[in-house]
Order: sequence, then C-alpha cells, then structure tokens
Amino acid sequence: MKNLKNGEKLKPQLLWKNFDMILGIPHPSNYSGMLADVIYGFGKNLGLETIKDGGGNIVIRKPASSPEMAKKEMVTLQAHIDMVPQKAEGKIHDFTKDAIMAYVDGAFVKADGTTLGADNAIGAAAIMAVIESKDIEHGQLEAFFTVDEENGMNGVNYLKNDLLKGKYLINTDSEEDGEIFIGCAGGVNVEATFEYKKTEIPQNHNSYRITVSGLKGGHSGINIHEGRGNSIKIIARLLSSTQNEMDFYISEFNGGTLRNVIPSKAEVVLLVKKEDDKKFRDIVSDFSVTIKKEYKFSAPHLLITMNEEAIPSYVLNKEAGYKIISALNCCSNEVFRMDDNLHIVQTSSNLGVINTTDSTIEIKCLARSLVDSARDYAGNIVGTAFKLAGAKVVYSGAYPGWIPNVSSILLQVTKDSYKELFNKEPKVTAMHAGLECGLITAKYPKMDMISFGPTIKDAHSVNEQVNIKSVKNFFELLCEVLKNIR
Repeated sequence: MKNLKNGEKLKPQLLWKNFDMILGIPHPSNYSGMLADVIYGFGKNLGLETIKDGGGNIVIRKPASSPEMAKKEMVTLQAHIDMVPQKAEGKIHDFTKDAIMAYVDGAFVKADGTTLGADNAIGAAAIMAVIESKDIEHGQLEAFFTVDEENGMNGVNYLKNDLLKGKYLINTDSEEDGEIFIGCAGGVNVEATFEYKKTEIPQNHNSYRITVSGLKGGHSGINIHEGRGNSIKIIARLLSSTQNEMDFYISEFNGGTLRNVIPSKAEVVLLVKKEDDKKFRDIVSDFSVTIKKEYKFSAPHLLITMNEEAIPSYVLNKEAGYKIISALNCCSNEVFRMDDNLHIVQTSSNLGVINTTDSTIEIKCLARSLVDSARDYAGNIVGTAFKLAGAKVVYSGAYPGWIPNVSSILLQVTKDSYKELFNKEPKVTAMHAGLECGLITAKYPKMDMISFGPTIKDAHSVNEQVNIKSVKNFFELLCEVLKNIR
C-alpha cells in the first residue's frame, strides 16, 4: 500500500485498500471536494447511478445482489469524508496538499505525527468496499457520502428531502466496537468578536511569547468529561493571575483549530514593564509548577514555555485586553449535566478557538446537548460571558439532537446480527458527540436509523488510532445486517 505502511495483510482487503486511497487524497474540512470527486468517479466507473448534490455530497446507488435480495427495503449507508487536521508540534505537513502517512503499530493503525482521519474514513472505506464487492449479499443500496461534517455539518445541511430513497440508514461514524448508537447530541456554534484599538508600543517594556502545549486535545463530544485541559483556558488563567500583580499589554492571542476540538496548544504575546521583569518570570514559573501538578495525570506532557522576542508593531488597548481575559475565564468549558437515564454527558460546551486579526479577537465555541432546549441554554450561557465583556456574539449552525428510538426495526436486526456473529449482546446507547443522523432525521422523519463503527481512540488529536480487529468486526457486522435486513 502506498500510504499505509505494512497494511497489505490487513483484512478485509477491500476496506483497507480504499482507506489507503483516502489517506492519499487531502480532505480536511472545507477541502474535501477532491475526495468527493474521486468517490463520484468511483461510482461512475462501476456503472452505478451516481449523483452530486448542491452541497457537494455524493450519492451512489447499487442494485440488489440477487432477485431474492431485491425484495428487501433499500438501505442507505452513510459516512462523512472530511477529517480534522491536527499535527504534532514541529511536524511539517500541509493538510491541503500532503497525504496522511500511516502505519501498523501492533493492534492499531496510527498516523505519523498527524490525525489519522479514521474518523470517518474507515466508515467511508467500508461503504466503498460494499459498493464494489461482488460477494456481499444485500438488497438495494444507497451510499451517501457527506462533506464538511467536522466544520459544522455543512454538507448535510444542503440535503434535500427528496434525495435519499432508503427506508433504513446505517451511519458509520461511531467509535466504539460492540456499541450500537440510537441517539446523539445536537449542537450550536457560539462565536464572539471583540473589536480593539491599536495602541502605540509603550516605552521600557519587554515582549514575551507564552506557549501552552503538550495537552492531549481530543474530540469535544467524546473527551469533554475527561479533564484533558484546554490550552486557551490555561493561558487565560495565567493572565488573570498576572493581572492581579502587574499591568501588561496583549499583542496577540491565538490557539485551537476547530470549535469541536479541545485545543492542545495556545500562545499569547504580551508586553511587561522592564521593572516587573523578574516578578513576571516568577509568576509564570510558579504557575507552571502549579498547573502541572493539577494536570499530573490527565495531561502529563503539559508544557508552558516563555521566550523573549522582538517588540511587536502594536498592542491591544489595555481595557480590551483585560475584558477578553475576564470573558475567557468566565466562559464555560465543561460538562453542564449528565443524562439521568443513559449515564453519559447530556450537555457541555467547548472553548475551541481564539484568533487575533488586525482589528479583532475572535473566539469560537461549541455547545452540545442531547436535549435541544438545554443545547440552546448552554450556548446562551457561553455567549452571555462574552456579551457582558462587550463582544458581539453570533449563534449559528444549530443542529438537532437525534432522539433515540428503542422500537427501531433496524436496531433489532443489528442486535440479533451482532449476537449471532459474536455470541454476546451489544451495548445500545447514545453519544454526546454529534452525528449527522440528527439533521437527516429532521428531513426524513420516517427513516429508521442506527450508527455503529470500529474502535477509534483519541479522534481529533495527533494520537488518533483505530483498532484493527474492531475494523474487521465492524465490517462483518455491516455485511451481516445487510444480509438480514427485512
């Protein structure tokens, strides 16, 4: 294989062949059009009905494998084809141009210093394997590949209510072998913008760049309850402590990549009076010791560095800087509530991105909940912290949760198929992460849907890895369900 080192013996071969192909085509969110074109050509080359909708999503329809299987209801297989672009400190990689280089490491497949993109490339590769296989028993199939899921589910937002034909839908975007998901959280984007005035550089000041790195990062829906540490929040806390001891000016504050990713790295450039230089160094040093103790177990590689650098061309006016610090410290970045019945996170928020432009500081957050009203309330709590500090706040991209249907026919077929294959009962649950099922069911309320997939650890981080055996189990279950569907 070209991009997956030592992957030639992995099974099922068709799935891993397609996964290797996907690794070779750049497909971060907002840049998945090239992969969509390849999948479109894949369907056309097989002589199958292939459609690209207005959002760039791809639909491929395949006839039943036999006249007898043609009597079954059509099944829609669904995956998103974009990935979260994260890379390790010092790693040179352009996600818009470079292939993902992966390798087999014992029981797992991992990437070399970047996110692997198994979320959701394994699902997409599995669907492609089913589509091109001549040996799998199935009724009429419809493959639905969506773009830009990771960046606000933008692709599926274009879905029209007359495009899909399936009675059943299997989403392949879950990340735990042996679990069948029948519900998920909805979400809403919260974006705050602070305008600031540039201030001339004051005399007798030194400039420092403070960097927080080495945190685990991760998926804000899956890992939010694990206390992994948020680099933006940690810097805001440091600045608040410093503010209590001395004045300073902020020049820039940047961190994070996507609102649904727990930020593993952030940095701030600030000016401190030369006379306060030693005191400032002591504050940073003491804070570093304290914060490392607090995150000893959840973030053992946490690192805070301070480097003196050239004086910048301008700084933020002091009042704006202090308001931003206060708002960041007040911004909820946590679990609000656990679900009483499912014992998973019900409602949370993630402070994902801060970015300094020529005239603004922009902050992006994502509030999630299994309950839409709680989602909106969490978003309002986050937004209020920034409004009170004078920021302009915009709420956007709200998507609904997926309400569990315990009476699902597809669920029963999948449970029976799982037990038949593995001689044990699967776990039926919901997830706090968002799935496209919520938006799809809003447009196709009669469609019966479930979600399952292989075990993927640390999605949305450079530690992402997929369990090889679980991929085989996942594909076997997918094929068994297609054979047994009514």
